[in-house]
Amino acid sequence: TATDLAIGRRVAIKLLRLDVAGAEKTLQRFFKEAKVLASLKHRNTVAVYHLFQAKEAGGAPALVMEFVEGQPLEDILTERGPLPWREVAELSIQICEALAYTHRKGIIHRDLKPANIMVGAFGEAFVMDWGLAKVLGKVEKEPTAEEKSADKAHKSKKKRRHSRVLTDRSDSDSA
Repeated sequence: TATDLAIGRRVAIKLLRLDVAGAEKTLQRFFKEAKVLASLKHRNTVAVYHLFQAKEAGGAPALVMEFVEGQPLEDILTERGPLPWREVAELSIQICEALAYTHRKGIIHRDLKPANIMVGAFGEAFVMDWGLAKVLGKVEKEPTAEEKSADKAHKSKKKRRHSRVLTDRSDSDSA
């Protein structure tokens, strides 16, 4: 985290590591995530404030975003085990509202899993990490080895069954 000194706001900074910043595909994904986040304005997604090259980090790209006080759902599940059904319902509703909003905008997440859900201090859910997001209706090429090795337990059933055209069902089946 950091503080925007001009206005005194706490922010999160996502810095692309230099050892992977050189990979063209990784850079493209990082910039695409910034554009996707910048196009979203919903209470269960984080706002993006700025994209820049961090001189202090050797010119690596950095994304300045809304800071969320909380912890990843994955950590909560590890610490507490299965959550009470009411809490699951409340989080699920918020996640589905965020996905419904992004789907109306023609964006699917494609990597929905507990590690990519941040739970705020007051129980609010934020859908995070939009690096694999896609625009609906675009024809997809075969996934790279990196994408194939992504956490398969949380990949949507719909995406695995259909190889070319993505739909909003790709995220809905994961929720």
